[in-house]
Order: sequence, then structure tokens, then C-alpha cells
Amino acid sequence: MSTGSRTAWEGWARSVPPLACASTRGPCPDPAATATRLARAGLAEQYVVYEAEGGVWHFAAGSGTGVTADADGITARAAGRTWTSRTDGRPLETFAAALSALAALHDDGDGGRRFYGWAAFELAHLLHADPAAAGDHPLLCALVPSVEVTLTGDRTVVRAVDEAWARKVADLLAEPPAVARPQPVRLRRLLGLGP
Repeated sequence: MSTGSRTAWEGWARSVPPLACASTRGPCPDPAATATRLARAGLAEQYVVYEAEGGVWHFAAGSGTGVTADADGITARAAGRTWTSRTDGRPLETFAAALSALAALHDDGDGGRRFYGWAAFELAHLLHADPAAAGDHPLLCALVPSVEVTLTGDRTVVRAVDEAWARKVADLLAEPPAVARPQPVRLRRLLGLGP
């Protein structure tokens, strides 16, 4: 790839699988605890738990699909393929072009294809005219998940790339949450006086 334009990233965006399996379940009494339980289940090496406005929680996991950028280049992965492009010191523009292509091709009217990510502190060096201090590690990273769960007090929405991912999450959601058993506290231990 030679440019960071949105059309240059359309091949990558077309390779990103849609979240074709969707289901809505009943209310989730404790969205935060459920998101944490999904994260602890170890469904995938990469996962994100995110709290949005209004007590809405998102859990997203499993991806060979995503975008990373450093000061010099951007790399996108999907369907076992890799796309790369130089950023000419402007990773935000190129990163935005890739994600805009994804949004344009996967806008299904029901939230489209979401991504979750982070920006490294060192990005500030690049943005404020000190590119050498930005280093050569990733400055931006976006995960495009294989499964996404949106948890609210009135419903739980599961969207997945296939039935296998949807089934894994449905099985976990069907399990009753583990109940923590209270442990006795010994006063001597609490005060640091022994066992």
C-alpha cells in the first residue's frame, strides 16, 4: 500500500468478517461482574472490558484482526493476511483511514463493526514535534473482535463472527456466577500479631 487513503484500506476492510451471529438475551443483573467473569474465562488471548456511559459494559475478545501503528508505519491484519503502509510521521491520519474503511463497509445499522483499542503515551511525542522520542513500539492499537457482548440492566446482546464464538459466550452466560464464600478473619492476623 502506498497511501493512507480510505480506498487503499478497503481490501483490508473487506477481509474483516462481519458479526453475522447476533442474539439478545434477558437482563443482566450485574453487568460489571458479568463482563469480568467473561474476561476471566480465558476465551481468547486478546480481550477488552469497557464501561460506557449509563452503566453499559462491553466485553470483546478474540481477534487475528486489528490495526497497529507506530511512528513510521501502520499494519492491519485480517483473514490471515497483512497490509502495511508508511505513515510519513502522521499515524493518526492513516489509522483513521483504515478504521473509516472498516466503518464504511460494515455499517449494518445495528452498531456496525466496533473496534476497541488504546494509544500509547509516547504518541504525544510524535504529536508535539519530538518524533525521535516516540520510539519504535506501537503507538496506536485497535482490536476488531470476533465476539462482542454488550451488557445493560435490561438486556444482553451477543454479536459474533460465527456460531462457535456465539455458543462459547452463550454457555458462559448460562452458567450461574460463582458465589464467593466468606472467609473468617483472625484478629491476630489482621493486627499483624501472628497467624
